[in-house]
Amino acid sequence: AAGAPRWLAPGGHLFVETGEHQAAAAQAAVRSAGLRPRVTRDDDLYATVIIATRP
Repeated sequence: AAGAPRWLAPGGHLFVETGEHQAAAAQAAVRSAGLRPRVTRDDDLYATVIIATRP
């Protein structure tokens, strides 16, 4: 997450699959890198994904 702002275009997205219990820490890492985090979950796939957007 720390390096993503250097190569993401403005409005670009970084997708990171994470564990459900790690989502809060992953959001914090994304936020500290200057990206806007959003968490999405898919119960059918048991998946948790952080979508990090460069402003």
